[in-house]
Amino acid sequence: MRLTSSHSTMARLGAAAVLGLATATQAAIFTVTSDTADYDMRQPSSGSGLPITVNSSSSTTVAVGARTSTRGYNGVYIFSLPVLPSGESVSTADLGATVTVSLGAGDGGDFGVDVWGIGFQSSTTAILEYLESGTDAAPGNVKIQDEFLITSTVYPNNTRLNTNASGDAALAVYLQSFYTANPGYAGGSYVFLRLNPDANPDDTADTNSGYGLASANHGTAAFRPELTIQTESIPEPAGLVLLGLAGLLMFSNRNSSRRPTQ
Repeated sequence: MRLTSSHSTMARLGAAAVLGLATATQAAIFTVTSDTADYDMRQPSSGSGLPITVNSSSSTTVAVGARTSTRGYNGVYIFSLPVLPSGESVSTADLGATVTVSLGAGDGGDFGVDVWGIGFQSSTTAILEYLESGTDAAPGNVKIQDEFLITSTVYPNNTRLNTNASGDAALAVYLQSFYTANPGYAGGSYVFLRLNPDANPDDTADTNSGYGLASANHGTAAFRPELTIQTESIPEPAGLVLLGLAGLLMFSNRNSSRRPTQ
């Protein structure tokens, strides 16, 4: 005997309802402005082999590239990590930053600017890990996006940039690694995101070459760095069972509809 149309419809509706219960998510969205402890790192004027110093954490911008007096610069943004709703994980994330000025013969830097995750801390104490390369051997450092700022590109003053799709995905994975390692997280930790040249920024020349990017101290709120995090619910074991039941219902309905009437 074949299922009637009404029975078939009921089966499909039942499967859809069960499937909906199994896969429903409750997404939360957090938008976090970076901390006023944002900083840039510079090489001392006597050369890149000496210890790195922190330059002006209260400045309205961070520098990336080369400045006068043969100094190379990296910029670092610090974001407070939000407490996620119970049972949820990071599904996607995005970094937004504003290029306030392009420096050096009117053509920006002869290098790209990459975004790296360089660590999580329970304080805003600067992490002093300078880089002018596309690779980083430091343990735990993760490249979030290659060429966040594109090589030799002139950006009009106050250009807003966001990480691209691959950068968003890598940032989400990096952030989730913190929450996975700290399942009882209740607040108070920070993520450090470094913007650095992917090649030597010609910092042996006594010229400016690179970019200035707004920090959390910038007077225009819309220019300040922002980290956006979106979450999704993690399916509970009961939800996975419901998902299996939904599949069985749909499979049963498909087979029943193919049987000849007797």
